[in-house]
Amino acid sequence: EDEYLLIVNKPSGYIIYPDNKEKNGTMANIIAAYYQKKQINCTIRHCHRLDMDTTGCLIYAKDLITQSAMEQLFEEKKILKNYLAIVEGNILKDIVISTPISKDRHHNGKMIVTKNGGKSAKTICKVISHNQNYSLVKIKIETGRTHQIRVHMAYIGHPVLNDPLYGVKKQTTDFGQYLHAKTLGFVHPKTNRLMEFNSDIPKEFYDKIEELKKR
Repeated sequence: EDEYLLIVNKPSGYIIYPDNKEKNGTMANIIAAYYQKKQINCTIRHCHRLDMDTTGCLIYAKDLITQSAMEQLFEEKKILKNYLAIVEGNILKDIVISTPISKDRHHNGKMIVTKNGGKSAKTICKVISHNQNYSLVKIKIETGRTHQIRVHMAYIGHPVLNDPLYGVKKQTTDFGQYLHAKTLGFVHPKTNRLMEFNSDIPKEFYDKIEELKKR
């Protein structure tokens, strides 16, 4: 945290902001409580989004100019974004997925890979470890489409573990899909310093890795 930015490690199970005025239990509520506790007089300005059950690095700006600058960095693909994921199936080698993504007209809130139209999307998947049933992968995305990693991994037949929308039925009910925004890197829009942030994976994620190692 500095006078311009706040970077937090988002937990699983939280949406970014309320979808109606009565909604509680969002990241906006958490940040508002933090600002109040620290007596910081700032509007809550998220610079990007993570899905409700995705964990990891999330950036907030403390003023409108910084928010606009950060959003431009995202738009111009000048932010390093690395994720960790546990996916279904045995991935034997690294893979690059470059297929456009668009909204699924038959399923509200769901995205699909499409050959005609859609927005370009590129996902780079590097295998860290694997067994017959699961793989631990490092994923770099060069675009930031809605549900991009989840859609692309499902498209190649390796959906993110515990993903109820694009994968098989949830195996556990106390944790969401095993997808973690591990690293964010960018040039600070105010200080011009190159910065990189790495967030710890949740305990549930770590425990699942250890469980799969034993298999």
